[in-house]
Amino acid sequence: MVMMRAAVVTKSRKLKVMDISDPKPGPYQCLVKMDGCAICAGTDSNIISGNFPWLVEAPFILGHESTGVILAIGQGVRNFKAGQRVTRPAGILAGERRDGVGSNWGGFAELGLVVDTEAAKEAGITYSGMLESS
Repeated sequence: MVMMRAAVVTKSRKLKVMDISDPKPGPYQCLVKMDGCAICAGTDSNIISGNFPWLVEAPFILGHESTGVILAIGQGVRNFKAGQRVTRPAGILAGERRDGVGSNWGGFAELGLVVDTEAAKEAGITYSGMLESS
């Protein structure tokens, strides 16, 4: 199993770098190599402390100011291409858990996913918002 590193908020509200399995893109998703994620002082500190209005059950990957470059695209993707720069990729998509870890935006990871929501919608698939709890 291939593993990536991610900044995870633990159940004890500590920030810890952990290894979790790499994301596997679905048919309407793109695999992204993260190249940056900024700390948002107000949001991230409130998420870590548990004082944010929309919290996902810990443990979860932190970070919503992420950017990266698309490495691979799923077979149904029409609106993105490999090599394209994107914003807000997530190591784990909202509402999902991998290796027991969820996502509170999920940008602090080595790899992430973005979704071609337009192509998915045309196929009758709807993806939820970034802050949906699992």
